[in-house]
Amino acid sequence: MWGMQGAAETRGCPVLLTSYLRLMAGASVLLVAAALASAALAQTADLSVTAEIQATCTLDGGSLNFGNYSGSATEGQGSFSYECTGGSNITLSLGPGQNQEGAGRAMADGAETLLYELYQDPSRQQEWGEDGDALSIPTTSADVETVQVYGLIPPDQDAPAGSYSDVVQITLNIDQ
Repeated sequence: MWGMQGAAETRGCPVLLTSYLRLMAGASVLLVAAALASAALAQTADLSVTAEIQATCTLDGGSLNFGNYSGSATEGQGSFSYECTGGSNITLSLGPGQNQEGAGRAMADGAETLLYELYQDPSRQQEWGEDGDALSIPTTSADVETVQVYGLIPPDQDAPAGSYSDVVQITLNIDQ
């Protein structure tokens, strides 16, 4: 019996080892099959990411002081400022003022008036108004920008002494 048991044990080892190896090989095949099945089920697509920046602006008024007018042509210079989203296209226009006389602007002291005009350029050639006389700025920076306004009181006006003033509306349009 002892001999038989030894023989049976000797024969049992290879059988157990072979079964163990088969079990390990089967588990490896299952793992590989599961990985392949998982890879076969994977799909890809793209995620589109977007953002939009709206053009916005802020406008700060300013002033223009001619100083003393003595009957000869008198020039003045003033400014106002704006700040916009960079890359905005804007148009700046100046209204006719509160004391418009005919096609021109006028400052008033009570019922008395003093004619003047506003210009976009220091040589006072390009009048500044609305529509066709507006200033177009095709691409703004993202910084605060100061805009110069040039004024002229024509000569030889017969206006009495006084303190003359006007208020002109500045309009900033964001062009789409």
